[in-house]
Amino acid sequence: MESQSAQNGYGSDFASLDLNLDCDDAVPCIFCDEIFNVMEDEQPILHHLSTKHKFVIGNVEQVADLRQYILYWGKLRCLDLRDYCVIFNTNSEPGAKEMSETFYLLCNKLPEDNRLRMTLRQIKLKYLVEQKEKERNDRNFSRKCIYCSQIIVGGMTNCFHHLTFQHGFSLGNPDNIVFGAKLLDILQEKLLRIQCLFCEKTFKTHQLLRTHMRKQQHRSLNPKNKIYDKFYLLNYLRVKTRLLQHMKLHHMFDFQDIMKKFSFYEQVKIVNFIRSCMAECRCLKCQLVFASPELLQDHLSQSKHCVLPDQRVWNLSRYHIPVVENDGLLCQLEDGELNDAEATSYSLSENDVTAKSECYVCGKKFIRTYSLEEHRVIANHINLADAHLYEDNRWLQPVLEEDGLLQSLREAGDSDDEDPRHPDSSCHGVVFSERIIVPPSILSDETLRLELLENMDQHFSLSSTAFN
Repeated sequence: MESQSAQNGYGSDFASLDLNLDCDDAVPCIFCDEIFNVMEDEQPILHHLSTKHKFVIGNVEQVADLRQYILYWGKLRCLDLRDYCVIFNTNSEPGAKEMSETFYLLCNKLPEDNRLRMTLRQIKLKYLVEQKEKERNDRNFSRKCIYCSQIIVGGMTNCFHHLTFQHGFSLGNPDNIVFGAKLLDILQEKLLRIQCLFCEKTFKTHQLLRTHMRKQQHRSLNPKNKIYDKFYLLNYLRVKTRLLQHMKLHHMFDFQDIMKKFSFYEQVKIVNFIRSCMAECRCLKCQLVFASPELLQDHLSQSKHCVLPDQRVWNLSRYHIPVVENDGLLCQLEDGELNDAEATSYSLSENDVTAKSECYVCGKKFIRTYSLEEHRVIANHINLADAHLYEDNRWLQPVLEEDGLLQSLREAGDSDDEDPRHPDSSCHGVVFSERIIVPPSILSDETLRLELLENMDQHFSLSSTAFN
């Protein structure tokens, strides 16, 4: 049935694929009957192919589903590799001491292989999107926390938030995580083995493990362990390179080269500025507005206006707000992956709205308030900052106009009375120049309104008597 589906959807060339992406069954080697579970670890089969069969899969990291890929190319067992592979010899240079060996390289230079990779990518992305939607909408999901005995209900996202805010362990943005239940199972198993999730060192007791992870701040996953890659959606999105090549080739806009000059926050503004211009059919440089996207593209091409204008045009706070929801390009800024909790030393302008997302303990800045709060919990930056961070005279300037809290501050010995030895009971709780907003409901109630007016008359009468 699955093979028939493959033929109907993708042609008879892919009839050998089962297209059951939920399946993680082991598969045989392309050239022999040895079995490998490529879904758990792809390295054994790659090593086997290279050492025993002198066969190499080029750019294997770009293969969306290696299991389906191996199943498809199983037909090579009965075919001549010279018709499908690039042949190269090792140690072929004059004077080489090692024996020369012939290897076969299968890569996307072969049209059939390229088509297979593109098809698998489309199928995989569709499957991942559907899987993520199921997980996001499953409000009945619940499981025991991997750290404590509490049962977390209300969906998988709540499990990740619980880990972050109750235990200071961050797995990243929950919206970027797929197959979350399986990820939590792996982490649970590691903790049962008394293994640190970051450095993966094993301890004798759970108490030693907890102490180690707390003191060493090992409150995240090991970034070098590739087993976690499949649980993060960004690792499946390989559109960035093609997108950047398209901009450079068709629009003469070298995105990577241009972005080298700017900080992360400026890069965000640039992307959103360009997105905004394209959505409004507005020229980047001269800011002229056109009636259609086609007319805009003609203008950009003929006038060579596909360039950044003066910073005063795009370096505005409003361009910190994404124009495209879940913009993949924004998510891949800075070495291909944006970590919201990663801080930057970039100094923001006084009028920049994101300046508020700053940790008052260490001074690091964040693009989102959620990321700031996550950082404060993980780094334990929830106490009053060191004095040197707030002794600067610039903090004498109010952030909020007519801040009532500032106006109610007092030093020891302060008094609103002319003679502190004889306090004026009519002046208790005075807040200087604080703006008072009276709810309309009070004024519409005749009884309350009369009582309010009577209280005000008594107050002014007492104040006048004290003054005289």
